[in-house]
Amino acid sequence: MRLLVGALVALPVLASADPIPAPVTAAGAPADLRVKQLPVQLKMPARPKPARSAKPAKPAKQVAQTADPAAVAEPESSLKSFTPFPTSRRDLAERVTFKLRAGVELDGAAASGESLRGGAALPDQFAEQRSWIVGDAVIGTRDMLLPSLGAYFLTSFQLDATDSFATRTAFVRPYDNDDANSLAIKAGYAEWGRDDRRPDQKLWLRGGRQFRLDGGALFAYFDGGTIGYRTKGIEASAFGGQRVTLYVDTPRGILFGATAAVDLETLRDIPVKISADYMGLAIDGLGVNDEVASQTRQLLALAGQYELSKKTRIDVRARLVNSGRDDDGDLASDGFALGRVGARFRTQSAKLVAIVDLEHRDGGDLAYDLAAPSAVDVVSVARQLGVGLAAPVSATSIAAQLDYRRKDTELLVFARAERPDAADEVRTVDQRGWYEGGLAIAGSPLGNRVGGVYATAQYKLRQYADYASCSVRENVGCMDGSDRNDQAFSQFGDTSSSGLDRLHEVAVDATLRSGGRGARWRFALGAFYRVYDFGSPYIEITDEGRGGGRADLQWWFTRDLRVDVAAELAEASPVLARELGLMSSVRAALEARW
Repeated sequence: MRLLVGALVALPVLASADPIPAPVTAAGAPADLRVKQLPVQLKMPARPKPARSAKPAKPAKQVAQTADPAAVAEPESSLKSFTPFPTSRRDLAERVTFKLRAGVELDGAAASGESLRGGAALPDQFAEQRSWIVGDAVIGTRDMLLPSLGAYFLTSFQLDATDSFATRTAFVRPYDNDDANSLAIKAGYAEWGRDDRRPDQKLWLRGGRQFRLDGGALFAYFDGGTIGYRTKGIEASAFGGQRVTLYVDTPRGILFGATAAVDLETLRDIPVKISADYMGLAIDGLGVNDEVASQTRQLLALAGQYELSKKTRIDVRARLVNSGRDDDGDLASDGFALGRVGARFRTQSAKLVAIVDLEHRDGGDLAYDLAAPSAVDVVSVARQLGVGLAAPVSATSIAAQLDYRRKDTELLVFARAERPDAADEVRTVDQRGWYEGGLAIAGSPLGNRVGGVYATAQYKLRQYADYASCSVRENVGCMDGSDRNDQAFSQFGDTSSSGLDRLHEVAVDATLRSGGRGARWRFALGAFYRVYDFGSPYIEITDEGRGGGRADLQWWFTRDLRVDVAAELAEASPVLARELGLMSSVRAALEARW
């Protein structure tokens, strides 16, 4: 929950705590057990009746009927009757898609009356509440002016409706960086040839503001162009342009790359798929130790899939990175190094899905410099605080999970562990090894008798490895019998025994939705409770419990108009943020689409 993320921003010691991992679907992707919204009825025209013919059509020219007429290749006769602009309301609805979502948000964090840790008090101008006007807009078109010519526009906005300073509140947003960042244009491009209704069209082009996933959990936005080619079993593309900085004022640089994928099953009836994704960033102005130089950072992700049978497959992956530095830590621009390599084994039966993951990560697997110049683990950054953490160390991880399903009930059991290759290289809490385990259950406890009730319950335990043995540190000894690495006389900057030691987490969620026709609605309730053990050079805390909850209601007036209302509550840490009381967030938004 976004509120919980806000709480973690105020509590950097707990930056390594992970959310409960979601169960995994039969396809191997993380699954959200909550029903987020009801299916929306599509505006599909009635399927045309096939014309009677005295002669049957030749097999080579037959077109299979599908549930969506738009997915069928259009005959030449329809292309000849193409018009540059819509000629009817129905034609306009098929060519133009529009969605607007706008609402208000009120965030609150009451002052508890206690001083900050260290004795200082909250400022007199401390604002307990912040209000926002938030929303997003999406516009998409296809077959305008020319056949297979389309466009896409995506923007989001967040306007601060208060006159308080962001630094005098308990909430920090990316939009606080500059008033000009209240409106973020995330995509705005035109493309030709991507229309799936014309599978014989092999070349496609795209120009404008686009985005790419940078191999981890961050998106790279750039203003430029993309060219692609696709044919039976083969896809390839190349792109380039200037990097866009939406929230952080850093040097932009030039972003470029290429992708390729081959499906050997389609080409040679061999159950193997191979793909490669290359990305590069040429950037000027990154300074380290008063040194300003140009760099070219590169990332190459390789993936392969082999199907042993219809129910069993093996996926392998590897990532090569260029950190932009040589062995001495000086700025460099050439040379690839192995970032990580891993494999996944997946098998399933009628009721059971089993997945085993094994991965080795090298210490050189640094952040691909797209969002900030920090060197962090981009794969794990979504579970950490920001992108300014320490670089990862070489480590090996293994994970296993079992997903058992019977009728409308699903049970997931999982276990994961990560161990650094060299314990004496661990210097920060986010570099420590850990192990965790848990289980989750989901289903309909009341069946379908109450309009559709779906509930989940989850539990997770995470334990960080103990490397607090200061006698193994070079030129460091335990002066008072303490086994903490952050005590007096220890190495400066060694926080490996600070931060989170153990976490228990319990979460429950229930969703009730309407049935039948007419107005539709969905109501959800959820709650969580966490128990933390953590320490620092000054204090050790055990069994610190705090919890929170949420509720949200979605109501569809029509299939194209709905309202969302949501509320969240969470407790601040009584140790690390004792100056704050209960934290809350209330949101209401209206969404219209056409």
